[in-house]
Amino acid sequence: MAEAASEEELPVREKHDFRTFFNSCVWGFGFIRAWVYLMFLGMGVGVLSGASSSDCVVVYLCSSTMLTITLFAGGIAPHGVEWVLTRSVGQIVSIAITVLGTVCAVGACTLPDPPLALLMIGGLATGTGSGFIHLGYGEIHRNRPPADVGLEIPVAVLIAAVVFAAVSFAPFAVQFAVTSVLPLASGCIIMRESRRFRACPALVWMNRSSRLIMPTPRLIVRVGMCALGIGLADGVARQVFMSLTGISSFDFYHPAMLTSSIVLAVLLIGFELLRRDNTFRRLYKLITFTIAASIAFVPSLSNLESLYWLGPLITLVGYNAFNAFVWILLADLTYNFRLSAAATFGIGWGMLTLGSTAGQLLATPLGSSVPLTPQLASFLTACGTLAVFAVYLFVMKDDDLVDIVDRQNMVMSIGDAMEEDECSSGETEESVVRIPHQIGVHHITAGELHWNYCGKKNSNGRKRCF
Repeated sequence: MAEAASEEELPVREKHDFRTFFNSCVWGFGFIRAWVYLMFLGMGVGVLSGASSSDCVVVYLCSSTMLTITLFAGGIAPHGVEWVLTRSVGQIVSIAITVLGTVCAVGACTLPDPPLALLMIGGLATGTGSGFIHLGYGEIHRNRPPADVGLEIPVAVLIAAVVFAAVSFAPFAVQFAVTSVLPLASGCIIMRESRRFRACPALVWMNRSSRLIMPTPRLIVRVGMCALGIGLADGVARQVFMSLTGISSFDFYHPAMLTSSIVLAVLLIGFELLRRDNTFRRLYKLITFTIAASIAFVPSLSNLESLYWLGPLITLVGYNAFNAFVWILLADLTYNFRLSAAATFGIGWGMLTLGSTAGQLLATPLGSSVPLTPQLASFLTACGTLAVFAVYLFVMKDDDLVDIVDRQNMVMSIGDAMEEDECSSGETEESVVRIPHQIGVHHITAGELHWNYCGKKNSNGRKRCF
């Protein structure tokens, strides 16, 4: 199927709305990503820079574990998670526990002898609340055109990097206040934006015929496995570079995090504006090559004393680009095929979180309890490079991204054929569900696909659909 697709057959991208650069969703997603950077980007970075490494590890491990569990819960029980995401009470509770967890974790780290229970409570609360907030933005981006999301995400990452850079050099009181307010501001934007999308349907897989044209759970899992493998390799590479050079986490991420986000914004926005089809294969090739090259040349880059900034810059460009790519791809899948945001983002983003966390934790002992010799560094970077290429060649190939577009074409063709059949058979318009799609409006009867609705019926008895 993938080989039969040619560029002439690929659907044309819709026009971009340049007002999307700085809408509320961009700011909200940027705020929650800035909060992640300030809390968990690295030891000795952000608001926990004054805490001991053991305290940071407890908070980071508890929060990352709970975040992964929360995200995977969206993949295992999407209906329950969506019920929380679409209720004001659930949104308020998610925001509240994130803010309270931040206060507990940061406040405990300021104590001479912080209680372990308070550190764990802070970590568990931040992981749970931030997981629901990220899934909330997944639901919002599921209902936004992919052309707009492709512009919004790199801008949001840039906003997060600017906030991270500015707050990191501020006094601790300012860091504490801003870090506590960021999830509150981001959550309030979710509550405002989600009201427009509560009536949107989420497709559920139910029979063999629908799976011929819709992305199956196996495809979503493959996207997640790709995120897991590359996230693991990237996490190890960053830690190896810091261990080889002896550079602190603060110096590694400043100013490289900001400059890499600028490079990422130029790269992704330029790609989105210049491409003429719906596939991500060129971007996927570029990102995987960048990550593989940054990992492979870690030992060489660590020896460039006059260009010490080049290693962090290249590594973080790959890190940020892959994170943004995964989110944009998941948003594209959920929008075009009306998949459950909780299930799709839960599996995909959960795998990425798990891989990044595992990579950092596995490489943390390097240079301290485990001597990092040049031979060991070369072996680890070689393994990381092979892992990236293995993911690209065997887990999620670039042809799979073309296959997704072929499925979109099949959906459109079936929708057009069904519309003709319904018109010829005399069916009324009320019996047809209109599904707005990036490449057209599909007319699908309720008997063809089973939909799970979150909204209520309108005055004429039809269920609302955006």
